[in-house]
Amino acid sequence: MTTTILAWPLKRVAIKALQNFADGTTPPPAGAELLASTDARPVQVAFTQPVEPDRVCVAGTPVRATLRELTAESPTMSAEAVPLELLVRVFEPGEDIEGVNKQLADMCQAVVTAVLAAGLVPQGRIYLAAVAEDPPSVTAGPEPSVTMSARLGFVAEVVSYA
Repeated sequence: MTTTILAWPLKRVAIKALQNFADGTTPPPAGAELLASTDARPVQVAFTQPVEPDRVCVAGTPVRATLRELTAESPTMSAEAVPLELLVRVFEPGEDIEGVNKQLADMCQAVVTAVLAAGLVPQGRIYLAAVAEDPPSVTAGPEPSVTMSARLGFVAEVVSYA
C-alpha cells in the first residue's frame, strides 16, 4: 500500500488560504474579517515565522503526523492524524498589555474561524484541539512595546484506501 504523507500539503494549503484572506485575494469567511490586511494594520501570513515579523503575524510551525493501518476494517485502509500548529503573534508599541491580549484573542478566533471554514480536508475532518498562549514579552525603556503570541493546534484526520 502506498503511503502519502499529508502533513506538508496540509500546511501549504492552510497557509495559502490564510494568505489569500490576508491579502484580499479571497474574502475571509464571516467571523474572520480581522485576517484582512489594511494599511493601518497589516497582517502577515508566512510558512514559517519571519525574522522580522509585522505587527500581526500568522505563521506555520514544524510538521508532524501519525499514521496507522486499519487492518481490522480492511487491509488497504490507513488513517492519518495530522497536527497543524499555527503561531499567531501580535506586537504593539506602548504598554497596553490588556489591549494586546484582546487583539491576540480576537486574531486567534479569526484564524480558527478561517481554518475551519476553508474546507482544507475534503475527505476527512479538521478541528481545533489545543490553544497555548506564550508568556507576554514587555519591553520597557524609551520605546516600550508588548508582544504576545499563541499557538493554535488543529488536528486533521483522514482515512485513505489503497
